[in-house]
Amino acid sequence: MDDQHTLNSVVANLSFLQWQDLYKREKPYEIYVDMPEGYPEVTQNNLVFEPVATVIKDVRGHENSFKLETQGFQFEEFSTKLQDADLDDRQCVESVYLPEVEQLLKKQYADAHRIFIFDWRASEKGFLCLLTEAELLHQIRKHQLPNHSPLNLNNRTSYLRPATEVHVGKYSR
Repeated sequence: MDDQHTLNSVVANLSFLQWQDLYKREKPYEIYVDMPEGYPEVTQNNLVFEPVATVIKDVRGHENSFKLETQGFQFEEFSTKLQDADLDDRQCVESVYLPEVEQLLKKQYADAHRIFIFDWRASEKGFLCLLTEAELLHQIRKHQLPNHSPLNLNNRTSYLRPATEVHVGKYSR
């Protein structure tokens, strides 16, 4: 498939981690919680980002062209018995939704010896939609945790703010 001609695309600046010599002796990190009283002074992160012009393609209508084994992700149609109101209920998510996901994965990967969901998080429904850059920035600012609200990493149903940097990725110049 000739992506340049079959998919609509836009160019956007995405923030990628910029290599620092510091990372040879100290892994990149970001601390999401307040440090306990009396803990030695530490910076919240040692991350430096750089904007990279990146082509983002609209894959609608081409979802079947992406496979986990090739691209590292794939799209699946999926219905759940979980109701929107249940997204805040950890026990309900774990007893209804996660078993449904496990069954979906077992069907997709029948040769797998074990399916194990080691992490999950609630995300705000409807955030992933077409937004202008100004609307996106507004959404990101609206969802950032206030400085006085420490993030509870043990509460998987508390919404995390949207990522503002690329999680994992490499690019060539």
